[in-house]
Parts: sequence; C-alpha cells; structure tokens
Amino acid sequence: MVPMRNTLRAIKSSEAETSIFCFANDQAPPKEESHYWVDFLHQPTSFHLGVEKIAKKTGRPVFYGSMKIIKKGYYEIEFIPIDLKPEESPSGTITDRYAAILEKTLNAAPSYWLWSHKRWKHQRPFED
Repeated sequence: MVPMRNTLRAIKSSEAETSIFCFANDQAPPKEESHYWVDFLHQPTSFHLGVEKIAKKTGRPVFYGSMKIIKKGYYEIEFIPIDLKPEESPSGTITDRYAAILEKTLNAAPSYWLWSHKRWKHQRPFED
C-alpha cells in the first residue's frame, strides 16, 4: 500500500523494476475535485483523473482488472488493456474507457459492486 500523496514518487522509483500498481477507484471524488463527468449507468457521474494523470506522466500502460469468482476462494482476473501509450492519448480518454468497461462489468454482474457507497453524492454543476 502506498499513501496517495506518495503514489507518483513510488511509481517513479520503481521504473527499473517490473511492477504493477493497482488503484481502487470506486468512490466519488471530493466535491472540489469533481471536474470530470462521464455518463455512467445513465447518469452524470464524477470520476477521479488521478490514474490518467499518473499514466500520462510516467508513460505506463493502463489495464482494467476484471475479476470473476469461479467458486469460493477461487478467482480469475483478466487484464483488459485500456491504453498502452497513455502519453499519446487525448485528455479524458483513459477515464472514459475505464468507465465504459466498469459499466459493462456492472451490467453483467451487479453483485460485484458495493452499491451502498455514495457514488452519486455530488451533482454536476449547472452549465449555461
């Protein structure tokens, strides 16, 4: 586990090693950080841009880890490429792709998501 404020430093310090960094991105960002909105599960939803920003700064590819329960205590994880060259992608592309894959995962198996958290606690600001 790496504290959020040390994430970029930890990734940069491991450049010479083969490594994987996993990010949990299931909560709404704080209201003051709710700047990027995606149509997610048929409603405007604010997403963190942290993983995308880090991928662009480090040039590391981004994958979505799709986990399925095979039976009690047995899991299968498929790593789906989101962006293999993030530094070349337009802003928002990685987050949009992540949201689309997550939505597909949830529609296929709603029980995989913790529905009790407050994903939609912030409303998109009114725009003229």
